[in-house]
Amino acid sequence: MERTYSEVLAAFVGSVRYENLPLEVRRMAKNCFLDWIGCALASRNELAVKSMAAVARLSKGIEQSTVIPYAERNSALLSALVNGAASHALETDDVHRDSVLHAGTVVMPAVFAVAEREGASGKALIEAIVVGYEVMIRVGEGVGRSHYWFWHNTSTCGTFGSTAGVGKIIGLTAEQYVHALGNAGSQSSGLWQFLENGANTKLLHTGKAAMNGIIAADLAKRNFTGGRKIFEGEKGFYRATSKDFDLAKLNQGLDDKLMDYKILSNSFKRYPSCRHTHPMIDATLELVFKNNLQWQSIQKVEVHTYSGAINLCSGVELENAYVAKWHIPFSVATAIKYKGVGRESYTDLRIHEKDLLDLSSKVSLHLAPDLDALYPAQWPARVQIYVKGGDHYQTTVYYPKGDPENPLSMKELVEKFRNNTAPILSSECTESLIKEINCLEDQRDLSTFLKDMILVVGSSG
Repeated sequence: MERTYSEVLAAFVGSVRYENLPLEVRRMAKNCFLDWIGCALASRNELAVKSMAAVARLSKGIEQSTVIPYAERNSALLSALVNGAASHALETDDVHRDSVLHAGTVVMPAVFAVAEREGASGKALIEAIVVGYEVMIRVGEGVGRSHYWFWHNTSTCGTFGSTAGVGKIIGLTAEQYVHALGNAGSQSSGLWQFLENGANTKLLHTGKAAMNGIIAADLAKRNFTGGRKIFEGEKGFYRATSKDFDLAKLNQGLDDKLMDYKILSNSFKRYPSCRHTHPMIDATLELVFKNNLQWQSIQKVEVHTYSGAINLCSGVELENAYVAKWHIPFSVATAIKYKGVGRESYTDLRIHEKDLLDLSSKVSLHLAPDLDALYPAQWPARVQIYVKGGDHYQTTVYYPKGDPENPLSMKELVEKFRNNTAPILSSECTESLIKEINCLEDQRDLSTFLKDMILVVGSSG
């Protein structure tokens, strides 16, 4: 009898062992973990994250896991909920191109919360991270481009990834995995409508996808059943949410002894904005610095890019500082005027700055068929800047900084972590955490992994 796609994925997850993972895969898992913790800590003062944490406190459960930005303890479910929201709040979390999703902000909160709850080892956590990314990304690659018009891949596909990772830690059998994935699919959700008014819903997407993965895996461990054909079924995930899905991508290459682990094609963010804005920010900065352009001299700017960026970002209005992270003209104008884009770029002060708004109005978006043909394998942008007097400048970025083809160096990744944690942790605590994550495989019991950090964050209020 031919195996279902869930059965194939379950067999793969069961086969993964830390000792058999290539060194670069182990290293990447630790880098993703480092980046995720930094992103979660950095959002400590975000109102939406505070709201999520406040709701979690209303239903506080057994103290099993750490609510990272506030150094609190709560149940694994509620910790994953808050940490999933927190690590996505500033739009600095990792991203995967082909699947168009952010794996870390869903997989990490779930697997780390359960690793703390279970007192799992660092090696077990690395295994869970790798399989969580693998399953989540494969589901995202298979769901097709049409899914992304209505559905937030990070949320919908994320529930499968968090389920897979948690299941690895708690030791699901192959049969239990099938049921866990079935129930993950029935919890899968996340609509883009929130972008119209810049609502906080996106953080609910990541928090719930992490939390729901724990629910699906924990239920399966206790023999709670789910749909066996959640991917290929007539009323399954793919047919319900996509017009151009490709089931073959779910298991393509899974049986190869020298398989290319999906985590290795993950990208890290340089700027705290939607990843779709990054290629045009990079291109703009290249032109500004190379030609010493001054914002006062700009006549117009044309951004030519792929459909995914235009479909998601072109209808965005500057309702608030949060939604500005999806506003391509605003991000390009910021890069021109301030010669850089950082956390200070997306504030209430900036989105009401007259000169910046006037400059934004000179930026237009255009679909480029040649660039769209490359998406989602590449997320490219061509920027043309016209200045007063008739001169114009042009460049194309195919791989924004942080992509595997144009990676952040280890030094840059660690510096990003230091910048994210600087307002919250002492330099001593930060360096200690970096060292411990670099040696994550040596941790025997993760239930006390963040103990020192908790003391420092707690004492800082």
